[in-house]
Formats: sequence, C-alpha cells, structure tokens
Amino acid sequence: MSILLLFILFLFGCLSNSKQTNLSTQDVGYDYFIPPVVELVNIDHVEPELMDTLCTYLSSSFAFCSTTESKPYPMGRKHKDLHVDTVLAYLQNIKSPHATFVIGITTRKIYSTENGKRKKKQLLGHARLGGKVSVVSTYDISRKNPLAFNYKNRVIKIMVHELGHNLGLEHCISIDQCIMHEQAGSAQQLDRIEMIFCESCRRRLFTESRFALFY
Repeated sequence: MSILLLFILFLFGCLSNSKQTNLSTQDVGYDYFIPPVVELVNIDHVEPELMDTLCTYLSSSFAFCSTTESKPYPMGRKHKDLHVDTVLAYLQNIKSPHATFVIGITTRKIYSTENGKRKKKQLLGHARLGGKVSVVSTYDISRKNPLAFNYKNRVIKIMVHELGHNLGLEHCISIDQCIMHEQAGSAQQLDRIEMIFCESCRRRLFTESRFALFY
C-alpha cells in the first residue's frame, strides 16, 4: 500500500513539473522535448540525393526535417556568386509558417561584404546568430574525392554548424573537435572536426536556448 502511495505522489509531482515547464517555455526559447522543425530548400541545382541525406541526418539526430521543391534563387546571368545577405533575405521571405528554421542549400559560391567591399575569406555557410535562416554552399567542398561519404559528411557538418548559430551558439574556442569550432572554414579543417557539440556548447543550448540534443 505504501509503495502505491509513493508511486501516486511521484506521478503527481512529474505532472506538476511538466505543467510548470510548459508555462515557462511557452514564450521564451524552445521546449526541451519538442525538436525544432527545419525546412531544407534547394535554391539551385543541388543533387536530390544530397538533400535527402541532409534531411535524414537531421531527422535521426535532433530535429524534424522536411524538404521543399526546388526554389531557385532569382538572379541575373551576370551574378554567378551569391551575396549571403540577399540570400538570407530571400529565405526569410519564402519560410513556411510551420518551420522553425530554414536552411538554403546551394551549389554556388557565397560571399559577404564589409564596407561595400567583397571579403576574400572563403565561406562554406552563413547564418545570423539567433536568426531563423541560414545558407550552406557546396561550391568549395571537393566532389572529386572518391569517398562520396566524405563529401556528404562535410556538407552535414556545415549545415549543423550554421544551425548551431541559429540556435544561439557562437564559435567555440575551447574544444578543437567541436562542430561549432571557429576554424570550420575549409574542407580540410572540416575533416578534423567531429560531429559533436562539446559539453560547453550543449550546456549553453540547454540553459540559454532551452533546447536539448538527444544524441
């Protein structure tokens, strides 16, 4: 009888804590137990197989993922490269109401500017800290490597890195292998980085963004 009573008290306490959690996360951050919805958008001629691979990884790791039909970014013939600010604005405009985040995938080179001048720094992806959209470019990732998995693995790392910025994470300088490391700027550096968030980044996600990684 006493065991049954303890079980009832435990169950009541869990329900009470659950209600309090729902109230506290209703307007701030994300619910610990409800993964965000990520929409992947093919904005030019990305291989359908790669799009499926990216979405499958997200779905199996920490997010609900969906892909939309190809939505080519409107641009003139003279402009082959994509300015990240204009691409992010485009993605924001086509973002579905149900999506928490939108990630545009492109085969074109992307670049940023400073004081009106184009930066020479290589860009593999870009996202605004705490924003809802990001862009990933496969342009500077070698496709000539016979190990197809290596190519896909690199693109996945860029995607997760940019999604980390959307979730509020800045560059990590403590653990070299962390997916959020600030040196994740080239294909070779990506190979040295692991598909993990270090303990510090995980803690920030959990305490500041109210988001938990379940992998």
